[in-house]
Amino acid sequence: MRTDRVMVFVLAGAATLGLFWILAPFRSAIVWAIAATILFSPLFRWLERRLQGRRNLAAMLSVLAMIVALVGPAVAAGAAFVRQAALLMAGKGGAAHLPASFDQLHARLPQWLHQALRLSGSDDVASVQRYVTRLLEGGLTSLLGGAIGIGQSAFAFAVTLGVMIYVSFFFIRDGRTIIAQIIEYLPLPEAIKLRFAAELGEVLRATLRGTLIVALVQGSVGGFIFWLLGIEAPAVWAFAMGFMALLPPFGAGAVWLPVAIFLLLTGSVWQGVTLILCGLLVIGLVDNLLRPFLVGRAARLPEYLVLLSTLGGLALLGFDGIVIGPVLVGMFLVAWRILHETVTEGR
Repeated sequence: MRTDRVMVFVLAGAATLGLFWILAPFRSAIVWAIAATILFSPLFRWLERRLQGRRNLAAMLSVLAMIVALVGPAVAAGAAFVRQAALLMAGKGGAAHLPASFDQLHARLPQWLHQALRLSGSDDVASVQRYVTRLLEGGLTSLLGGAIGIGQSAFAFAVTLGVMIYVSFFFIRDGRTIIAQIIEYLPLPEAIKLRFAAELGEVLRATLRGTLIVALVQGSVGGFIFWLLGIEAPAVWAFAMGFMALLPPFGAGAVWLPVAIFLLLTGSVWQGVTLILCGLLVIGLVDNLLRPFLVGRAARLPEYLVLLSTLGGLALLGFDGIVIGPVLVGMFLVAWRILHETVTEGR
């Protein structure tokens, strides 16, 4: 009997590994379909009630809302981002203004700073320009690797996007049933299974909604402000602000504040002052207002774990790690909290 159980576990494990292996080419589509399901499941439940239980229609309308609110704007912004990034990396657009801006900045530096730069051998505008250009190219290449890949393989991107939208329909419609089946198959006591599902769902919904929506809104608002101020390549800056908003210790201010300081030092005073005011009063308030509403205090992951899991996920899994990293950390915290309380109660 014991041998039979071992063989069943081996068979189930092998089948699970086989499933992961065959689905691996569509990992991105599945990961972002799960993220979209978490974001739009409240809309689906509301539509399901309003439509008197017509689940197919409610799921279809939810997917249409997802396309209008996320997919369409994301594709358009991604295309603009690749185009503007290519111009920057080619030395056109905003990069064409760098030499004049550096000359202006160099002329405005105080005398003591000039002396300090000369002592360090760095008081050379041309060398600083070359360094900043290499830094810009390297940063864009690393951050935009996925976007550049999309441009080089439009068919693969279209297939992945189509699969993501298609799978999202079933995840949104049948998500609760799928989760219930997975939980039912876990080899754990019934009480622990129910508690694990409830706590993990709360943590993941709050964390992913708070992280992704806040980053999306901050990046969009920041890019719009950059566009209004006439700053070159607003789509690139929007992407940078959205990305930094995913990292709690930094936030979008790590992008707009240096740009504002650069504008002030290069003579664009009104643009710099306006950007600082908008950054503090508009972009900064997005995080302060939206995050507590979307996340709450009880379900919020520690910020240092959000940072480490996001960076670790990006390093290991690429852009998909933005979702997978916090998910794994949420599972870790919930599992160990339940284990600790179970052992403590059993004493």
